[in-house]
Amino acid sequence: MIGKYDESLPRFSAGSNSIQHRMAINFYKAVCLAVSGRRGDAIQQFKKLQEMDPTFPGRTVFLSRVYVWTGNHAGAVEERAKAVELDGSPENARLLRDSFASEAGAPSCTIDAPGRWRIQRPGRIK
Repeated sequence: MIGKYDESLPRFSAGSNSIQHRMAINFYKAVCLAVSGRRGDAIQQFKKLQEMDPTFPGRTVFLSRVYVWTGNHAGAVEERAKAVELDGSPENARLLRDSFASEAGAPSCTIDAPGRWRIQRPGRIK
């Protein structure tokens, strides 16, 4: 399937009625849409996942990446902050949001690579 994302999309089917299976199918469909360049469709698919289960952290992490790829850095920060909250770190989520909003939008959090975030605090990086 490497490099054949568009070809694989029609093969996705529900096949099972379990919520876990539907979540997995819809998640990987969204990923394939995103990496094949259909970023708008991927965003809609990730939003569909949010309706199914708003506590699914994989959705927020990968949607954050898609937002970075589309240049929506505010959306990327918000989705990453949601993932950090779901991981049990509300203080770090607040730091991400505050950092992006501070200094007229010049974040002191940085995106090293898709999905790799650093929150810079005075004297340390976490």
